[in-house]
Amino acid sequence: MSGIRGLVQGVRRHLGDGELTLRTLANHRATLLQGPRFVGTGPQIAEQMRQWFESRSCDGFVLAATHFPGAFEDFARLVVPELRRLGLVRDAYPGRTLRENLSLDRPANLFAQERQDTRA
Repeated sequence: MSGIRGLVQGVRRHLGDGELTLRTLANHRATLLQGPRFVGTGPQIAEQMRQWFESRSCDGFVLAATHFPGAFEDFARLVVPELRRLGLVRDAYPGRTLRENLSLDRPANLFAQERQDTRA
């Protein structure tokens, strides 16, 4: 079975016939995420991420919360400082805007151009 009915059947198969709450669904979804699962202390997780990144096994990471609340706060408090220490995360950016930091030219303002043309 495919579609939403197949999804519901799969969830029921894993979670049983009890009441489904948003919390149980979120916890179930967190266990199904694909990709590497880094486990350990902040320095251990940072080292695992460094190995993946430097071996070119990836070019970045998508983080998923393993628990609520606090998963992202834990990552920011325990892992990010280690990634900074390893030189993998910046603590400041040279530009003031995302455009400057990505070295993108500012596009012409089409509306300003249009105004100049109407004055001529």
